[in-house]
Amino acid sequence: MCFARSRWQSAVTFCSLLAASSTAFALQADGDVGIDSRYTDNAAFTPSNTKDDLITTASIGGSVSEDQGSLTGRASASLRNLYYLDNTFDDQTYLDINANADWEQVSNVLRWSVSDYYNQYSIDNLAADTPSNTENINAFNLAATLTLRPADRHMVSITPSVSDYYYDTSSSDNQQKGIGAGWSYQFRPTISVSLGGSYRDVSYDEDTQNDHTNTSVSVAAAVTRVRSEYRASIGKTKVNGNAGNDTDGLNANLDVMYRLSNRSTMNARVSTDITDTSAIYLGSSVDPNTGNFGNIQISNDVLRNSVFRVSYDRPGTTVNFSGWFELRDLDYKITNNDRRLQEYGARLGYQLTPRMSASVGGSYIWTRLENPVQTDKYYNLDGNMGYVLSRKLTARAGVRYQSRDSADPLQGFDEYSISAGLGYRLGR
Repeated sequence: MCFARSRWQSAVTFCSLLAASSTAFALQADGDVGIDSRYTDNAAFTPSNTKDDLITTASIGGSVSEDQGSLTGRASASLRNLYYLDNTFDDQTYLDINANADWEQVSNVLRWSVSDYYNQYSIDNLAADTPSNTENINAFNLAATLTLRPADRHMVSITPSVSDYYYDTSSSDNQQKGIGAGWSYQFRPTISVSLGGSYRDVSYDEDTQNDHTNTSVSVAAAVTRVRSEYRASIGKTKVNGNAGNDTDGLNANLDVMYRLSNRSTMNARVSTDITDTSAIYLGSSVDPNTGNFGNIQISNDVLRNSVFRVSYDRPGTTVNFSGWFELRDLDYKITNNDRRLQEYGARLGYQLTPRMSASVGGSYIWTRLENPVQTDKYYNLDGNMGYVLSRKLTARAGVRYQSRDSADPLQGFDEYSISAGLGYRLGR
């Protein structure tokens, strides 16, 4: 029932934006289909008795976007079918949807926002990324923002919202109703200050003992310059829960965006707050600069999430580079999921010829569990090449190595794989 509900919400959000955008003059649409085969020497990611397999993936994806008029938004979706030819696992079907839309019903006064994010993540984020450890997660959010301007330079906003979170396996399905309000003052053309508050009521479908309310107040400032943007806030959060998980404490964040050149940008974020994993999932889906949700252990518990993340991006016609690192401290209120982690990663792409491109990348994640104390290290390295066969057809090939070194001997593994495939671009 819940799975059907989640699929229905995702489809309605995606199709609604498709239909609405189809009447707009600035509509942009794109799509692709592909077939890939990957040979792996350890399909189940086991420490011993490894089994090789040939995994064939058929995929189709598309996106639409609209950035003009009263209705703006973007939606992308992909459908992948994985076939394990040596039957290590049953055939798998994965759907990914990322959709958001804004409708300005009354110019500069009333704006409606709707978003839906449907993706797959590990049930146990320190276990091997296999189909048996993968679940679908869906976040649906609907909000309305009323903006009032009582005086010059002053702005008041009120934003009620409702959210629905669905988990395919974890008992963390929940609904959240909330309201946020704020006052801001344009101190100077490039500087604004504000006061804000929010209230959320979180109700779980199965574990009602973890139902709770989250109340926050904060003061904030924003500075915009020619090459940089700064946003900072500090305040207090209080949680009242049914299971005795009452807590309160500081909430604070600092976001910095700096344009190092016309092509390169650096983003940095320092943040700490008392929240829940569903809210973190929605936040990281809306803005990946807030952190990698794959580093979060899914739970219906209240937690303090503290993160420091820096990313660098330099897109280009010949050379593309991105790099990032993330430090995170997760302190769960009741469950024994407390952990600290570090993530480092980089990717370099190069256009070898007008038809041939190549990329190499890698990441390293270090995680330390607090109770019981144990350390987990994960490494990933890959290289890929692409060759344009025609205006719409591209051939691709890649190699990958990944390894996990864990205090739990059943979680460690090494895996090598090679892949090859074809991609065909739809449309123009």
